[in-house]
Amino acid sequence: MIHQLGRNLGYVADTFPFFALKPAYIEYADRRKNAIEALGKARAAEAKAPATLEELLGKLPTEKR
Repeated sequence: MIHQLGRNLGYVADTFPFFALKPAYIEYADRRKNAIEALGKARAAEAKAPATLEELLGKLPTEKR
């Protein structure tokens, strides 16, 4: 889950690197489409994070909480 979040946000950062600031990156429809899909996947992973963390917490021995 967390690796999915990081991987997808990393994809967006690589697709539209801030330091380059090249408008041409935004002009390609396939780049935009893939970045939007990656952001959607990152958002879905982020939405699952609290429940997943709660589940993991429930599996820890009581003295570790």
